[in-house]
Amino acid sequence: MVMGNKKVLEVGKIPNSLLQTLVLDKIKIKNVDVLVNPGIGEDCCALDFGDQLCVMSTDPITGTAAEVGRLAVHISCNDVASCGIAPIGLMVTVLAPEGTTVEDLEKVSDQLNQAANEIGVDIIGGHTEVTQAVNRFVLITMAVGKIKKDRMITTSGAKVGDDIVITKGAGIEGTAIIAYEKEDELLPVIGEELLNKAKSYMEKLSVVPEGVIAGEFGVHSMHDVTEG
Repeated sequence: MVMGNKKVLEVGKIPNSLLQTLVLDKIKIKNVDVLVNPGIGEDCCALDFGDQLCVMSTDPITGTAAEVGRLAVHISCNDVASCGIAPIGLMVTVLAPEGTTVEDLEKVSDQLNQAANEIGVDIIGGHTEVTQAVNRFVLITMAVGKIKKDRMITTSGAKVGDDIVITKGAGIEGTAIIAYEKEDELLPVIGEELLNKAKSYMEKLSVVPEGVIAGEFGVHSMHDVTEG
């Protein structure tokens, strides 16, 4: 969209071409301890900690209000798991809209802790505030893990001739989000049984077990497929 002589960005993730030219091309890595740099499709960075690499990934949850705490845990932890390891710690920033009640914040906190406990990651810090800058909860998480240098798996490591394997199925996260967000509209159309089945997909979001197993087998590349 164009306003005057300026091009306005569409809502959502920016196109890869713009991400490359406006963001990634401007990043200049100076520290030799940074072993995995920012790149298209590369969700994790890796820092040299001697025999081990420190692997980190960060992501926001902005597109949904339902189950936002649970989604926030999985979105970053799944990125780390795609490197072949289980995440150890999780930093969480919670931005709550004006008018948030104590009960609202407690619900999100309970979701965060339940999801973290289920996959064995510790919430090790973060920040929480109510702000006029958002109109619903926005959560930003950063997951941290560690791996031996020779075991690191990157998205860019795929090789010609590799088999492509998908675990669980496609469209799981999107289906669950739609089921929660559009419950009132969907219920008279698809019925309670199918709606509850779609909601239950929220329980299948973690790929930490699969990532760890695949890492032990020595796959070349992994990526958690989200947002299409």
